[in-house]
Amino acid sequence: KDHEAHDHWMLISEEVIGAAGKITETEDISEQRYHFKHLSAHFSKAVQLFGVGQTVYKQFCPMADDNAGAYWLSLSEEIKNPYYGSAMLTCGETVRTIN
Repeated sequence: KDHEAHDHWMLISEEVIGAAGKITETEDISEQRYHFKHLSAHFSKAVQLFGVGQTVYKQFCPMADDNAGAYWLSLSEEIKNPYYGSAMLTCGETVRTIN
């Protein structure tokens, strides 16, 4: 019924799908991290606008992206940093809880 919401969803979903596709097209971890940052930003926006029916944690690593920082979403409040894996698995903090 809400054409504006539908159009907004279509734009966001296009960005999410595009970023996810770029991640799978390369084996270069730096490039994957770059695209993951964009995927996370668009996906976070979608979850905040449309919800997901469960608690989601928006988390932040200040060291990702050459110390510019980057966000990701998690179903767990425990930090499991996707940007640095086992090298810095617990680096980061929960900055928002989305219900």
